Amino acid sequence: VRAILLGLSQGDYGEVVGQFVDGFGLSQPSVSRRFQERAQQALEQFENRSLEEENFLALWIDGKRVAGEQMIVCMGVTEAGYKKVLGFTQATTERSEPVVELLRDLLERGLTFEEGILCVIDGSKGLSKAVGEVFGDRAQVQRCQWHKRKNVVSYLPEDDQKTWRSRLQ
Repeated sequence: VRAILLGLSQGDYGEVVGQFVDGFGLSQPSVSRRFQERAQQALEQFENRSLEEENFLALWIDGKRVAGEQMIVCMGVTEAGYKKVLGFTQATTERSEPVVELLRDLLERGLTFEEGILCVIDGSKGLSKAVGEVFGDRAQVQRCQWHKRKNVVSYLPEDDQKTWRSRLQ
């Protein structure tokens, strides 16, 4: 105990922990294995959780790069105004097929919207096609103004971009 407290107080806990690792089963492989198991359980719970108890008014669907991989993320806004990440899928681009799969999974898990749903997307044809295929005329599609501004400003000379970003904001 003295060695542990001394190590913690002096910031040398890495060296002290090394002395006790084997006695407590804290080897790097066992910690890594436990982390992977718990992360897998958390992911399964997230992907299988019911969405039946909320009525969603809007969805934001966008592609993001995470750790060098393209991910399509869907976030919902409830009637109470809460934002919730509903699901995500890995995809090489914003093609419609993986997005259709993602949206259908959300419907199977109980995604409800009483009078239609607003879908905010970045202008990608694949995202628009997927929304139309899954929700049909019950969806209103809105082009994300942030993406629109970014696209418009990108055509301007670099010296003018900051000024026009502020004006468009």
